[in-house]
Amino acid sequence: MNQNVIFQLLQETDIYARYDTEAKKLLSNKEILARIIKYSVAEFQNYSIPEIIDSIEGDPVISKIKVRPGHSPGNIVGRSNSDKEIDEGEITYDILFHVITPDKQRTKIIINVEAQNNYYPGYDLVTRGIFYCARMLSSQLDTEFSGENYDDIKKVYSIWICKNVPAYASRTITEYKITPNRLWGDFKENVRYDLLSVIMIRLGKSDKEENPLIRLLDTILSGKLTITEKEDILENEFKIQRYFDKEGGLNTVCNLSIGILEEGLERGKIITLYKLYKNQKLSLEEVAEEASMTTEEFLTVAGEYTN
Repeated sequence: MNQNVIFQLLQETDIYARYDTEAKKLLSNKEILARIIKYSVAEFQNYSIPEIIDSIEGDPVISKIKVRPGHSPGNIVGRSNSDKEIDEGEITYDILFHVITPDKQRTKIIINVEAQNNYYPGYDLVTRGIFYCARMLSSQLDTEFSGENYDDIKKVYSIWICKNVPAYASRTITEYKITPNRLWGDFKENVRYDLLSVIMIRLGKSDKEENPLIRLLDTILSGKLTITEKEDILENEFKIQRYFDKEGGLNTVCNLSIGILEEGLERGKIITLYKLYKNQKLSLEEVAEEASMTTEEFLTVAGEYTN
């Protein structure tokens, strides 16, 4: 019962929501997005970072916009987006935007980027990624293509950045996509089937050789590196200027990490427990035990957080 009270009050502090919003802001910065695209989207591997940045349509800004089935994700560039049908649960895209290749063909691609802290949420994340791709494809009906011309469907990517990955899967990047399988005969007609890809970027501890994309994401999401250390790595290794963002540069977008979230949650938990103690809902011994502290330690820490 105590846990239910604690988590209810923790939700009221909105720590998770604030972390989620800031994490999306960090990943939706074009300097970061361009590097995610370069190292995971096949169509852009041969382009430079400046070219990719110029190819991102619109300004990826986090907000709340719902996308009804049949409406193109291309109309909701770079925002936090949702698909919802009657009698169906809501689906929220962390970041949804489109890019147009700078070549003569000018290919439009719709991309979804997800930040996932729980690698085992009770189901296979790849399955969820495929579902996201399916919805991004079907939502193009009557906007990107009509029922009379399916050739106008735009390819979609769902890119998952996974933290808290088990050791056997850490430091890996895997693409899941549609490929033909010849069951009988030699059929070589040029048909269009490459319409969706799920990219799983799995971070985690490892001594293996660093992949540049994993190195980048591990750096900006690190809870152990200081802001200065992050700035040095991003500037020296990735040629990202210290102030690439107008609202404070790296001090703004790199200040978010799982470690900071955990620190915020710990602070919120202590404050919540202290309120329960002050309101005489729990004894000092009970709240100290819940915080895994002595009564003296709890009062000291609570005093620091509440003053």
